Amino acid sequence: MAPAPHASASFALAWCRASAAWALWVTIAIVGVSLVQPGEARAYEEQIALNIDAGYVYAQHGLPTHGVGVGVGAGIGLGDTFTLVLRGGYAAHPGSTPGHVLSATAEVLYIVDILTWVPFFGIGTDGHLILRDGQVRGNFEVHGVLGLDYLHSRTLAIGLDVRVGYLPFEPTAGVLHGLHAQAGLRVSYLFSRW
Repeated sequence: MAPAPHASASFALAWCRASAAWALWVTIAIVGVSLVQPGEARAYEEQIALNIDAGYVYAQHGLPTHGVGVGVGAGIGLGDTFTLVLRGGYAAHPGSTPGHVLSATAEVLYIVDILTWVPFFGIGTDGHLILRDGQVRGNFEVHGVLGLDYLHSRTLAIGLDVRVGYLPFEPTAGVLHGLHAQAGLRVSYLFSRW
């Protein structure tokens, strides 16, 4: 026996209402998610970093070989992969005739942003004032830098970096020249520039 024509029409009407309600809820969910989705991701291009660091310093000529150094710096994101860093530092080279080095550094770093661990490399230049034997002398350095940061949070990074440079000039005897290397730990406070 076939169902009455009005029963199948009722079923079809109920099915259409359920489908329409389901489609309405799916549409509302899609629109809602699109309205609350996060904005464009911005990592380093919108950040400023304030850094403090300390580490080991090696000098090939002109100073006692081994020393310790400290520094402060600031970096600003130039895009999503490049950062400009300006740094000031002091290094003490103890020995029979100790040496003291003040330095001003400018670096451009290429950042490889891989979530929590962030490797980077770059190039830089330094101007040095060297105090030894009561005399102040100056010199210029070019260097490469390689490092790794651990992003503890959006505002705190802990990192290590190695700088290997060369001072091509020996203006007078007793001036830092030749190979110069630094290896140290750094703590950075990060915040958005906007």
